[in-house]
Amino acid sequence: MDTQCFNITLLLILHCLCATATYMSSFKVLSPNSVNRTDLLCPSYCFEDLRNVHHCCVCTAIPEWHLSSNYLLLSLEYFKCDGSAKVIGDVDNSLPAILKHRDGYLQRYPSNLCDFTNIREIDLKGNKISTICIISCLSKSDTLDLSYNKIYQIYNDTFSLLTQLRILILTHNGLTKLDPFSVVGTSLSITLLDCSWNNMTELDASNFILENDFCEYKFNSNKITKIVNKGGFTLNPDKIYKGGLVELTGNLFYKSIDFEELGIKDIKTLGKLMSFGFLLSDAKFDCDCHMEPYLELAELIMNKIWRDYFNMSCWNPLEYRGLSIPYLVMHKKLDLFICNITEKCPRYCRYYHQQHKRTTGVNCTDANLEALPDYVPEVSNLTVLLKNTKIKTFESRNYLGNTTFIDMSNTGFSEVENDVFMQIHNGVNFLMEGHNLNDMPRGFQVLNPCIAQLGRTVIKCNCNHLWIKVLLHVKIKISNL
Repeated sequence: MDTQCFNITLLLILHCLCATATYMSSFKVLSPNSVNRTDLLCPSYCFEDLRNVHHCCVCTAIPEWHLSSNYLLLSLEYFKCDGSAKVIGDVDNSLPAILKHRDGYLQRYPSNLCDFTNIREIDLKGNKISTICIISCLSKSDTLDLSYNKIYQIYNDTFSLLTQLRILILTHNGLTKLDPFSVVGTSLSITLLDCSWNNMTELDASNFILENDFCEYKFNSNKITKIVNKGGFTLNPDKIYKGGLVELTGNLFYKSIDFEELGIKDIKTLGKLMSFGFLLSDAKFDCDCHMEPYLELAELIMNKIWRDYFNMSCWNPLEYRGLSIPYLVMHKKLDLFICNITEKCPRYCRYYHQQHKRTTGVNCTDANLEALPDYVPEVSNLTVLLKNTKIKTFESRNYLGNTTFIDMSNTGFSEVENDVFMQIHNGVNFLMEGHNLNDMPRGFQVLNPCIAQLGRTVIKCNCNHLWIKVLLHVKIKISNL
């Protein structure tokens, strides 16, 4: 009977060993470019798409000790009521070690944690840890789960010596600040970072733009309103940024990323980030003149490369709400991105800045105006829209010299002051259909006949109107060129 039991036991052991060997054969060794380690195994299916092998492996790699179950499980023992504890286990054992202690009342790292230099994984989810000292002694750690604790800040040297750290989970901590370069740096190779469900109000660019492949960096469900660059990060045009997915949904974004603050001033540099995915689909963006320069920068690339996670929509102004920002960019609608300005704006009018055309406009269309506004903000390249008003006299104003477009159509104005033509220049685009002039002032000859639209005027011609003949000949001559 003993012999029979021994044979059955041996058979079961051999069966398990064969099953393990078969399972492990479906994985291949992964050697990350950024880390000198050969203990990560990549699923064989990643090698079916040769263009995406490395990124697939980065997201799905499994440590060898997990597959072989050849590791040491450690435990904790509390020795004080204040949450102080120590690790229980064989210090001299050379096997990879895993420490798991969830939902306890641990307030700090175990006092003898550094004695266990072969620790590969630490899972302390759901404790009461509030501070993390520099844990350089855990340089072999692969995974660190500190979610559901009370950690409010991560410093730039907290993880700096954990060169093999691959997975870092800090979700649900009340985290308010990540120092610049605290999770990304020359010595770090974190491929999966979870900082979701915290209280961060800003995110430094240095903590999500890195050269190496990464799988996903999650910053969703915080209170982030803007991307900052307090660490002085700049994109190096001579380096390749392989990228990954950056999850930013569930935050409070309303302004677009300031690419110029990141040192991105030309389209070639912006192209360095095209392998990144930024999830911002629920952001309530202000589609205004401040956003336009960055969209203009991205326009050429967006027209060539479309990705679903680029899909962002406008929230303000109300008339644009729900409109797809990439759609507006790809269909040449950047002129819609304007800023309304209230300072020195004439009554009954709307004052705006249109970044795409580099113009500032005063829109008094349909306003109850009987005269030109006395003043408008002092800017160059000014557009003045006075269509459908009750203006009867085209009066002189100082701002006319800065005006490049004037629309006085359908006002029914019947008089023009002589001083007007001393101020406007011949390149102004002047629309005046629907006027009530009974004569054509000679001052109109300063206008470019090819762009000015003077409308229909019935006059009694005499020698004083010979200038009109010259003006028409010029227009015909130019149109035949």
